[in-house]
Amino acid sequence: MSRIIQEFDSLKDDLEKKCSLVSDENISKTVISTIQEYQSKILEIIEKESTRIKDLQEENDLLRSLSGISEVEMKAKLLESSVEAKFLRNQLIQVKRYLDKTKKENEKLNLKIEAGKKDVKREENLRREEHKKLKEEIKLVWHKMEQMKNKLQDQDVIKNEVEKKLKEKYQDFEEKIRSVVHIEMLAVIDKLRDLSGIISGTSQFCVERWGKIKSAISKSGVKNIGLNILKSGKKPLSEISPDLELVNELSNKMTKILDLYLTLTDLPKPRWDRLLWHVFWDKMKRKYFDVLIKRQIKIIWPNEKKYPVFYTDEKILTEICENIIKNSLEALSNNGSLEVSGIFKEEETLLYFKDNGVGVKAQDRDKIFLPFFSTKSGHDGLGLTRALKLAKVMEGSLSYKPMEKGSQFILSIPSQK
Repeated sequence: MSRIIQEFDSLKDDLEKKCSLVSDENISKTVISTIQEYQSKILEIIEKESTRIKDLQEENDLLRSLSGISEVEMKAKLLESSVEAKFLRNQLIQVKRYLDKTKKENEKLNLKIEAGKKDVKREENLRREEHKKLKEEIKLVWHKMEQMKNKLQDQDVIKNEVEKKLKEKYQDFEEKIRSVVHIEMLAVIDKLRDLSGIISGTSQFCVERWGKIKSAISKSGVKNIGLNILKSGKKPLSEISPDLELVNELSNKMTKILDLYLTLTDLPKPRWDRLLWHVFWDKMKRKYFDVLIKRQIKIIWPNEKKYPVFYTDEKILTEICENIIKNSLEALSNNGSLEVSGIFKEEETLLYFKDNGVGVKAQDRDKIFLPFFSTKSGHDGLGLTRALKLAKVMEGSLSYKPMEKGSQFILSIPSQK
């Protein structure tokens, strides 16, 4: 510090000498005062720094004394630290060399990656071109398929039209054949009916004739007429009479069956009119009231609060329902039940006739709508057949559904406005 003060003093003397050569005394004084102020500030700073250094030395001495490390040991420590620093420096140099080497390898690898990217991009461009060509080919194929589809649709339209025409022709032909067969069948049935009537009438006449002869013989008192007939080789009338009665009975049955079958072919043409369902069911209730009282059978009728407007032939619908109900009542024992329900709509009505009777055996379910089929003795088996035919006349349907106990018939009748 004394050295610095001496240098400043020499610098001040030198400046005073040089400033003395200047004529203006004020300038020299100002410069000298400025230098003195600068000197004082420098000295102040130096003094503060000296004080700080002294404090650091005292602190270092205190730390050395507290740690028990002498100055020699401190130097040794510093030397050891310098060696470690040198070692670390060498390690850092090696790491730097390794990093430089890795950097070069990475640069080479980046070059390869860039080259690979270029190859991938080139392949991608080629694939795009191929995809574009393939897309155009698919477009052409799709266009051809659309053309083929349109041709097939046109062919289907033509096919459907041809099928429709053929179907219409077949239906017309079938109707003509049915009409011809129906007319011929009616003619045959009429002829059989006439012949059975003749046989029935002749046999009845013979039975009545024999009755008169028998009565006349008994009144005349002739007893040897039978002996005379036997001597002549002819059968006595007493033996012929049962045969004539059997012929008469069978011919009458045949006539009745033919008459019944003719009623199946004589179907009425519907006359559409508005049907009031409440009135219809009231009529049905009154019709079967006495039967239900005698046999203690329970019938549940539809009882809707409000029915939709419906158009049908009430007379034909009544006959259909009566045939179905009659069939169900015949299958019911006393105290049985029949439930009539329905789904009533303006377009169509579904009626359900469900009874808890004996039901229909599985082997007979396909035959119940055939003419003259019946599982009950003494029945003609034409009720359900006529009901089905009348339902078809009304453009509806009639089907059978077996139940766990009993049977159910389903009648579908469309509304005809």
